[in-house]
Formats: sequence, structure tokens, C-alpha cells
Amino acid sequence: MSNIKLITFDLDDTFWEIGPVIIKAEIKTREYIDSSLGEKINWGNMDEYLAIRKSLITENPAMTYDLTLLRKGMMNHYLTPYFTSESAKNDLLDAAFDFFLAERHKVSFYEGVKDTLGELAKAYSLGILTNGNADMKKLGMESYFDFSISSEDVKSAKPEPGHFEKALEISTLEPANVLHIGDHQLCDMIGGMQSGFNVMWFNNKDMLWEYSTPKPEEFSTWKNGAKIINSYIERLKNE
Repeated sequence: MSNIKLITFDLDDTFWEIGPVIIKAEIKTREYIDSSLGEKINWGNMDEYLAIRKSLITENPAMTYDLTLLRKGMMNHYLTPYFTSESAKNDLLDAAFDFFLAERHKVSFYEGVKDTLGELAKAYSLGILTNGNADMKKLGMESYFDFSISSEDVKSAKPEPGHFEKALEISTLEPANVLHIGDHQLCDMIGGMQSGFNVMWFNNKDMLWEYSTPKPEEFSTWKNGAKIINSYIERLKNE
């Protein structure tokens, strides 16, 4: 029997599709940097980009979970050859990151997300567990949530237990009293299960379940989301 008192949520690809947003933000940020610099940087190809990323993470493993640190590290790599002044480089780096972050928040919520959160917030505490750097305050949605935990906060990334343990610490609840909802099979579902949370899989891409553990309860749309989630919570009470 699970008496759910807290529902935690992933953000990227759970409340909105993130891939196209990040690609557009990357392109526009590069254009912003080129324009600010007054010349076009040699950005290279994707293989080179991934190799640089891998090298930076090897040098500083914190970049595996701190996406702000990683992105600034990438920007620093590309900008360094064009500057003799460290101060001037850092000024552009900071401005470019702020530009990227603003673009990164230009997301389109899946239909039904806001209505679902509004209904659920009347009956449960709500929290955010994200590996990314999206900020619900920037989206005007912070009023629905009691807390938000990022990888920067816990110095680790889901499926590691840091996010889940911090949620229990903040809420003073037991894992059986929490339902975690997310899209990622490993980070959200397996991570949540391993921490003892009840889980619910947002699967709007009709993905096949890839793990040997039983497939979690799933749903594919946020339309009538509160009804779908409440129905599952009622079932949990009777299991």
C-alpha cells in the first residue's frame, strides 16, 4: 500500500520536447557570439564537438552532471583562440551563456501539462528532479512546486540516488509516499525504482521498455493528466 503525498517530476522531454529547443539555442548562440566577436568562429563539425566535450569531461568529471559548467567550458574552448584579454573573453562568455539560457527556456509545454499541475497541486506536494538547468521561475511555473532539485544541487545526475534522497530529506517522507514521473527509462524509472519510489513513465513516443524489470505504469499524453495520475495513485493505495 502506498499513500502518495508527494509527486516529483522530470522536466526536459517530460513537460516539453527539448531536442529542437537545444539545437535552435545552440545555433542562435553561435550566431550571437560571431556577431559580438565581429568574425566567424571555426565551430568545426559534430565529431569534433563531441571530442572536445569528452576531453573536457575527462579533465573535469563534474561536467558530467553540471551542464552549466560544461557549456561554459565548451564556450571557453572555442573563444580562447580569439582573445588576448582573459577579462574580455569572460565578459563575452558570460553574456553568451546568458543568451543561450534565455533561448533554452523558449519551450512549448505539451498540451495539458499546466492544467494537470494545477489540479495535482491542490492535493499533493509537487517537486522537480532534473538533470538539466531549466528553471521553472523563468517559465512562470514556480508556484506549482514546493521545491526543485537539479544535478548542480546534489553534485550527481539521475539515476544516481542524490536527487531522490534530497527529495526525501526536504519532504521528510518515506519513498513509498512519493510518485516520480518522467520520460527517461534509466534516469527516471530505474533511478526512481532503485530509490524505492513509485514511478510512472511518460512515454509519448511509443518506446519499447528496454529493461528486465517489470515495465512501470505508463501514459502518453498530459490531456486529462490529473485524472490518469490520480487513478494510478488510487490503485497504489489498494496494492
